[in-house]
Amino acid sequence: MIARRRRSPLAAAALALGAAAALVACAEADEIDAPGLARDLPAAVLPEHPELVTDVVCPQPIEREAGVRTACFASIAGTAVELSVVQLDDDGSVRVEVDRPLLDVEQLAARIAERLTNDVGVPTSVVCEGPAIRVLAVDDEIRCDATDPDGRTRTFVATILDESAAYELRLE
Repeated sequence: MIARRRRSPLAAAALALGAAAALVACAEADEIDAPGLARDLPAAVLPEHPELVTDVVCPQPIEREAGVRTACFASIAGTAVELSVVQLDDDGSVRVEVDRPLLDVEQLAARIAERLTNDVGVPTSVVCEGPAIRVLAVDDEIRCDATDPDGRTRTFVATILDESAAYELRLE
């Protein structure tokens, strides 16, 4: 089984995922299949958007033993991250942790839409550009289009203020 933990204010933590056969399979009885692990990590890290996890590399060999921690490396939406893979048992079940917080841009858009709707009293939908999930970075600016029921669109820029994904908006 793979479990993953994303330290993120906008993403659920420690989800358990079904085991991929490649994680249990091994070249030697005392080793984890490193290429299989690297191939399966994108779906473990971002099950709804595995295509955003690229360039996964894990060292070889990986000793099969409960408690062993292995550092794999990847890119999430173009930003380099370290994936800490911790073996939970001797059967190849692992937990995956991303070393940097992740921002769910779709949830950010929903928060902005709720704020704008409350501020102006008109239902507003918001779509932000870029990948659906990205590495959270303070001072990052994300362009978002807010549209009212009459189809009028205004572009805002959300500036990320802290690691809790607090933001400020400015009209562009």
